[in-house]
Amino acid sequence: MFNICSPIISVVMVSYRTGPVLFDAINAVLRQPTPLELIIVDNGNSATDLYEMQQIEKSYKNVKVITGHGNVGFGSGCNLGAKYAKARYLA
Repeated sequence: MFNICSPIISVVMVSYRTGPVLFDAINAVLRQPTPLELIIVDNGNSATDLYEMQQIEKSYKNVKVITGHGNVGFGSGCNLGAKYAKARYLA
């Protein structure tokens, strides 16, 4: 069903002013051996954190940053990220 490059799981991460722990979480997800995609929903982080997320997005083809919608809340942020998911499983 999946080729070797296809993600098996889509991980949606919603962030609102999360700070440094956000990057610990991102790195933990990216270290996983399972083929995955990471969708980060920026619900209103600092400009510095957003810039760093965008640099990660540029460095990894399996990372997508969704931004520009403001703080829509956690549930809506999860749903927004899920719209971009391509894998069979969603976390």
